Amino acid sequence: NFEGFTDDFEVTIEDNFAETLPVRENTTASKYITALGENYHVTVKKNGSKVSENTTLCTGMEILIVNKTTYQVSTQTVVVYGDVNGDGVVDLVDMLQLRKVHAGWKAPSNNESYKKEGIYAVAGDMNNDDKIDMVDLLKVRKIIANWTN
Repeated sequence: NFEGFTDDFEVTIEDNFAETLPVRENTTASKYITALGENYHVTVKKNGSKVSENTTLCTGMEILIVNKTTYQVSTQTVVVYGDVNGDGVVDLVDMLQLRKVHAGWKAPSNNESYKKEGIYAVAGDMNNDDKIDMVDLLKVRKIIANWTN
């Protein structure tokens, strides 16, 4: 298991929603919706369009949650730690992009798939220390190699 994550998860909704929603790689929208329970109506969107429940959650997707009892509304942005290009998979492409960011390369202005800031930077900051460094690269490498220690 990756630090802080388990294969099974429970979603708890509080009065104050978080703005980001960290999920494990390969989590489907339906698994997340099921974990929330029957008291919530959930809509998942990618690039502004609704996705099906069998879609794998990716960094940058938005989840609209409505409490069916209180009608409280929350919008959360999905973060899959290590998924810095927003395809929902942590792979060599993500590691290479993190290496470029760590080396100080700037993303081309026409390439939204990786950035040094925003939600994709949050996905790359594997240890939540507000920077992309070798520790983050090693953690992504461990995920790719399926290392458990």
